[in-house]
Amino acid sequence: MESQNEEWKEGWSDNYLDTICAFANSQTGGRLIIGKKDNGDIVGIRNFKKLMTEIPNTVKNLMNFYPSVEYVTENGKTYLIVTVEPQHEAVDLRGVYYKRSGSTTVRITGGELRDFLMEKGGLVWTNLISKEAKLSDISPEAVSTFIKRGQEIGHISSVANPDDIEGVLRRYRLMTDDGITNAAAVLFGKDPVAVSHAAVTKIGLFAKNSGRILMEDIIEGPIVFQPDETMKRLLEKYTQPRFRLKDHLTRVEAYQYPPKGLREAILNSVVHRQYMSSQHTTISVYPDSVRIYNPGSLPKG
Repeated sequence: MESQNEEWKEGWSDNYLDTICAFANSQTGGRLIIGKKDNGDIVGIRNFKKLMTEIPNTVKNLMNFYPSVEYVTENGKTYLIVTVEPQHEAVDLRGVYYKRSGSTTVRITGGELRDFLMEKGGLVWTNLISKEAKLSDISPEAVSTFIKRGQEIGHISSVANPDDIEGVLRRYRLMTDDGITNAAAVLFGKDPVAVSHAAVTKIGLFAKNSGRILMEDIIEGPIVFQPDETMKRLLEKYTQPRFRLKDHLTRVEAYQYPPKGLREAILNSVVHRQYMSSQHTTISVYPDSVRIYNPGSLPKG
């Protein structure tokens, strides 16, 4: 059956070049089978010999690579299999880029296209030199706190000087002679929103599912401080603890949600969010649940 990596067509049309383009842009490539109905019935094609030359040449002229084309004969009917290997570079068809979404072919546009081209070009936004921020925009407190905490738990070498801001950034490749990276700007920047609109965490308290909002907090500033500040406000304002007696003598805090679990989820939402996005992380607190959303996606594969 048709899938992410395979599509069937009864006959050939140049309109199907977009599917070949989409397969070329995927991680696994794909197969376009010509001479089959959507239900899998073989109808065959008569001009398969001509197409075996025409299709590769057309693809080469328009997309600069050759697909493999072979014919198969079953029960006296011949169909073609066009096999497309994934291409290392981004492939466009007359200036338009395509991808597979399930068993359909769709155009890549907007922010997704920007991300796609950067990925195919081997570029990572966080590693690029920031156009908006410079060394003076870095918070010394953020860098110093981060280094000291890392040294306390043994994750950062004692050689790193918490007060040497430029030295720390260069040590961890967050700064070059050309300036500071986007990663440095969002991690330690006094105003990371100037570099990334996604560098914000919003908390909202709702009366019920899809109900009106009762209270809201916006957490900004250096990313390294946001998880702690988010946890503090969640526990103090949004999910306040209840108290119970232990052994009839000791008062023990009992949270509706385990703080360690909340912290892990918040850390993940900060670490894995897509900082090229215009969206931010939102934490919606309802009477019976806490829902965390951040722009981003699962790792490919």
